[in-house]
Amino acid sequence: MVISVNSLDFPVGDLPPPSAPNLPRDDLHATMMAIYASPAGNLCTHLNAVASGVSVGQMATTIARPDRGYAGTYNYFDPDNFLSTAALVWANNPFLHTQVRAVLERSGQFLKSNGQLPHHFDHDKPVYQALSGEIQTGPNVFWILSCLNYAKASQDLDWLRGRVGS
Repeated sequence: MVISVNSLDFPVGDLPPPSAPNLPRDDLHATMMAIYASPAGNLCTHLNAVASGVSVGQMATTIARPDRGYAGTYNYFDPDNFLSTAALVWANNPFLHTQVRAVLERSGQFLKSNGQLPHHFDHDKPVYQALSGEIQTGPNVFWILSCLNYAKASQDLDWLRGRVGS
């Protein structure tokens, strides 16, 4: 994928030739505009986005406008992050793949032996209790499905094997 200045609403010059006949330009424009207008804006993976001086693999529930809903909290693996990570990986952009992998790995670093994943992060600290006060006691299906989507879209099956075994 070529990244270049253009008159569109996203940083892509054109599709690689094998994909071009399968996706009309207007459809590509609508798809890429949707991905860059919302899910890419959810990413908080850049330096200083979450904590001063570091890059942390986290994703906000809503895009910046310039503030964020759920300000200071990240990585809610519920339908919000599942749908946002899915859109990013199916954009078929290697850079976006690495950003999604960083978000998945960030939550996965705090996976407990009983399968409990943090409900979210408060700045850079994991929180296992939901905002409602409930505790998610077992595996998080949305995080698991997001990991599967990443592995399928990126073809990084070794990454998946490294998390779940053979």
